[in-house]
Amino acid sequence: MRLKENSLVTGRDADSTAEQRLEQLRLLLSRVDAAHDAQHQTLARELHHKVVGTLSALKMECDWLLRPQTADDAMRQRLQRLSEELDATIQFTRHIINELWPAIVAHLGLASAVQQQIADTRARSDASIELAIEGDVDGIAEARAIALYRLLRHVLDQCEGEPPRVREARIALRGRDATVELHIELDAAPAADDDLLLMHERIARLGGQLSSGMSQRGGSCIDVGFPATS
Repeated sequence: MRLKENSLVTGRDADSTAEQRLEQLRLLLSRVDAAHDAQHQTLARELHHKVVGTLSALKMECDWLLRPQTADDAMRQRLQRLSEELDATIQFTRHIINELWPAIVAHLGLASAVQQQIADTRARSDASIELAIEGDVDGIAEARAIALYRLLRHVLDQCEGEPPRVREARIALRGRDATVELHIELDAAPAADDDLLLMHERIARLGGQLSSGMSQRGGSCIDVGFPATS
């Protein structure tokens, strides 16, 4: 009997140790995430102030030289090409900045940020993307809004490329009953990678739930729910 009791105590101690280690791992991941976000935010700020600022100044100088009284036809054509390249570079740099730290979520709110995100993807892709927004979704805490924004970015990236993994996507963002929900339906299974696993863990640590499975249309679906308040 004593041996059984000792075995039982040992088993409980092992379970307790495993839970403690799991909690320590979660705390470590939280600290790594926080440091990662701070680094991205700093880099995005530096890119905006230095790179975009410099490119914009060059663009203004180029446009000034394009005035009829300051350039002949040959020079005007070269300057026009330069101006277009600068425009493309500025837009690309802003895209990278937004990927590093989506300040658009804080500035415009989750609904407007998602609408802009979808519009940008439609401009770069032939995929069919439907979006429906219902209710108030802008009251959600910023960290949770960014988590939803990044998850959606991860999915939308699969609508691009040649050929794209995803050709049809239906997205619904809903605010109701003190919750904010994101529902995504795809015509293919989402890419199974470490980024998606990390997003799953981050959403759980922020108090949300993420689930995935097969959709009624034969593809796949992802559902995320967050309490609207922190």
